[in-house]
This record gives sequence, structure tokens and C-alpha cells, in this order.
Amino acid sequence: MGAKWVGLPLGLELVGGLRKAIWRTARGLTFLSKHGLCNVPARWVTDLTSIPWWLVWKRREGDHTPASVIHDWCYAKGYVIGGFDDKVPITRKQADRIYLAAMLSLGVRPRVAKLIYRGVRLGGLLVWRRYRRRDSG
Repeated sequence: MGAKWVGLPLGLELVGGLRKAIWRTARGLTFLSKHGLCNVPARWVTDLTSIPWWLVWKRREGDHTPASVIHDWCYAKGYVIGGFDDKVPITRKQADRIYLAAMLSLGVRPRVAKLIYRGVRLGGLLVWRRYRRRDSG
């Protein structure tokens, strides 16, 4: 099964942020991967791509941006939609793989997509845990 998108081109509104820009989706965005459906609603808040300060050469916005919104949603929710609107829990590794698949389906160069993927594999654990603690508490 190939990846499918609904809601492209991505519509975003800048809503603020002192040190880091915060964005809101202007309309819904949906990505269907082999793991399930990621359905980001309109008006959902995201910080787009979280890139460390020392990677100054890589922009937060670009061809990978819709995939970054999907990834933020996967981290925040911790599930995808399966058959009959069932919430299917996903692991952090699955969320990161959805991100990689989404970037590649958008035409992001494989080398760049894999670099970003490795970055979230290295740096995403604390964010993932923060969301899971919030969900359990």
C-alpha cells in the first residue's frame, strides 16, 4: 500500500512564539501509512520541525514540513486510526517511521529524510515520554 495524503498543500498560520515559532493548521491534514491513518484536525498547534540549534544549515520549513506536522501529531497522540475509527497505539519507533515514510512520499531527498529521521530517533525520546506521562496522568 502506498502512502496517501489529503489536505495538501499544507495551510499554516503563524500564531506566535517568543523563542520558537508556533503554527496552527489552517485546515485538516491526513496521511495514510502502513501503520494507519494520521488525521491532524484544522486549528491544531505545532512547532513544525524541531531542529537543534547546531544544525543551522537546515531550515525548519521545506518539503518535509507536512511530514513534520504529522510527526508532531503522532508524538502528541500516540496512536493512529485503524479500521472503524479504532485508536491503534503506536510506539515511538513507529511514529518516527511514519515520519520517514511521509517525508519520502513528499519527494524529500532520501539522504535528507534519513538525516532528519536519525535526528528524531536520537533526540525525540524526552518529548515522547513527556506526552506519554501527560496521557497517563
